[in-house]
Amino acid sequence: MKSTEQPAQGPAPAARESRRAIPIILVGVLALAGLVGAMLGVATHSGTTARVAASGSASGAAARSGSDSTVNPTTTAPTTSAPATTTTRPTTTSPTAKTAPTTTSPPGGIVPPTTSPTTTTAPGAFTPSAADLVDAKAMLENEAQHGWDSCYNGLYINWNDTAGATVGNWNGTGQPDATPCTRHEDRMTTLRYLDGLLLYKADTGSTEFDAEIARIEPHVLALFTTANPDARGWAYDTVVQIAQLSGNPAFTAIANSMLHRYATSPADSTRPDWQFEEASALVQSGVPAYVSLGTTELNQYWQADALPNLGLVNEPSIIVTADQVDIATALARAGFTSQANQMLNGLEAHLWDPVYGGFGEGAVYSNGSLSLKTKKTGGRMMNVMQLGKSLDNPTLVSTMDSLFQQHIYQSSPNGYQGVLYEQRPDWSLYTIGGTTETWVTSEAMGISDIALLSPN
Repeated sequence: MKSTEQPAQGPAPAARESRRAIPIILVGVLALAGLVGAMLGVATHSGTTARVAASGSASGAAARSGSDSTVNPTTTAPTTSAPATTTTRPTTTSPTAKTAPTTTSPPGGIVPPTTSPTTTTAPGAFTPSAADLVDAKAMLENEAQHGWDSCYNGLYINWNDTAGATVGNWNGTGQPDATPCTRHEDRMTTLRYLDGLLLYKADTGSTEFDAEIARIEPHVLALFTTANPDARGWAYDTVVQIAQLSGNPAFTAIANSMLHRYATSPADSTRPDWQFEEASALVQSGVPAYVSLGTTELNQYWQADALPNLGLVNEPSIIVTADQVDIATALARAGFTSQANQMLNGLEAHLWDPVYGGFGEGAVYSNGSLSLKTKKTGGRMMNVMQLGKSLDNPTLVSTMDSLFQQHIYQSSPNGYQGVLYEQRPDWSLYTIGGTTETWVTSEAMGISDIALLSPN
């Protein structure tokens, strides 16, 4: 899931080849005859089974109890200044020269993007702005200096600066975990962290994080092996990108094992987001048998799950914005750009917060209508920036970059810059158990780093 930026504003990126739709050479165990035989047993899936709402990526913070705050449209709107924890960003942060649509801006200062038709040009022309490189560097430095729990040797889920000390793994009661040596690491966020480190090196040529890469890469390879390929298809794109940036063939082997799993044991209809992501990975592999299977599955899933009246995909009973964006990105990367743009239209029409700007975390779908849940989960929202890159939509990329600079990125305290798990609908901070929720999360920063730094 990657985001876009203005070519003229950042340092010239290191030369690198396109990172999407590059065939992964199959390992010997996936001989074509065996593959075709395995594929004949793949079952057809329907995608309408109800499931409990969950994000398409592993949670970056403990679940917070209680319902979302309701926004009263008649309440006095906040000024266009960012929350108190965020400083005003410099004017150089706009990633493109395009101006915002000339409609009346909502109180949050961000107007919903106007979807542009997809061109036939392949994605991949986006580069980070100077401001985004500065912010990505600060987040990576925060993770390198404060995000590692030496007690269980893994990344914290979240952490903050408390009275000059790093305190990690805050839970849903507003208190740090009472058993600090209990492992909380989410391997998906560690995977993203490595990708962010490698992307920053590729974008800038900097060797600043070489030691951190040397520490994290073998740790990721201990968390991900060919024996435990992950079912989340978006992780395939991340593993492929890491393989190309690092040159380590171990990641290619892991990507191949993921493809084999997706072809022979696909996700079921309780996770339509994983179904679309896995099928997209098969198409992106470029292997003819996989491409054929993935294309067939994408058509089946779209036929079963698309909600034409909404432009979204069915996830009874909760529509989760992060899932919808992951599905749209998967479709775009597999060449189903018409369907991806339909979903983008649906996201903008139904999940954009018209009062404060930004996308809400989801919506309750009942009797053919949606009720928006307007709590903001900024890190997961940054996946929309990646969707914009996948669709070659600079307006969408610019909108998300502006949201990041104005509301999502927390630029203080110094040394702990990053992205929070959640913010109120008006972008202010939650208070949990009497404690203001100021802890940044490894998930939110990992998604943001990739969105800012990846070319597609």
